[in-house]
Amino acid sequence: MNFQTMEYFCAIAEQGSFTRAAAALHVTQQTLSAHIAGVERELGCKLIVRSNPLRLTHEGQTFLVHAKRLTRELDDMRREVAGPDNLQAGTLRVGISFTRGRTVLPPVIERFCEQYPNVCVDLREDTNEGILRGLLARQVDVAFGVLPASSARIESHPLFRERMVLLATTELLECHGVDPQALAEPLGRGDVSPLSGCPFVLSPPEDITGRLGLELIARAGFRPKVRAYSRNMATLLSLALRGVGVCVCPKDLLDDTRTPEQARGLTVFDLGQDATYAIDYALPADSWRWPVAERFVELALEHVESM
Repeated sequence: MNFQTMEYFCAIAEQGSFTRAAAALHVTQQTLSAHIAGVERELGCKLIVRSNPLRLTHEGQTFLVHAKRLTRELDDMRREVAGPDNLQAGTLRVGISFTRGRTVLPPVIERFCEQYPNVCVDLREDTNEGILRGLLARQVDVAFGVLPASSARIESHPLFRERMVLLATTELLECHGVDPQALAEPLGRGDVSPLSGCPFVLSPPEDITGRLGLELIARAGFRPKVRAYSRNMATLLSLALRGVGVCVCPKDLLDDTRTPEQARGLTVFDLGQDATYAIDYALPADSWRWPVAERFVELALEHVESM
């Protein structure tokens, strides 16, 4: 048994297939099979049931927990003992939501790549819950999102406040008897009651954007007619631009996405201070941190300060 065997086992468990794991690792399936057979002989138990899809035995699940921990520690050790040149090479794993990955990080990654040409940025785009799980499991080096306060395992700090806006096509509003000119004042104080007769396209309630939108609607005292739910804000924005429904979305995404032609037929409203929330960045607090990850955070902070 060696560290390579553990790395192979983690890849097989993650990919759910010897074939996919071999492709990801750039080795043959025979090599993987030989390593797994060897560790099963050494431990005297079966770790993997070779079915389709494959599954781990109880012993395999236990082995996976220890294999993940040991490979993380091996990765930390390699980085800590590396010389200055090697510290600036490798893969930086960044956890972020799909929307923010598009609106916040491109200029940050551009500057980062200029400074660290030998480091590849691996964006792990996921929900806030998935990002946090990845950080706790040491599957990402730095995370950006709606994250919990600092704890024994993570160190989190404010990055910026994300502002939500409400948008709809002028045609949709007028079709449902709403005068766009009369909406600015009530919507500016978070009162969406004038839109009670309009259809909506929203994020689901477990998403911060969806929860915020539904809270505004509940405060207005009506039950919305929701034509579509989606966790993908780009999809919701596309639906809103097509006049399918009223949408609540991050202002940064709207500014980044809409074309001048779309803007002419679109009505956008600020929803006041109640429609903002904190976006944080977080790093592992319980182990050695790669200096490159901290530099990535510095660049992100410089970027949001200039926004």
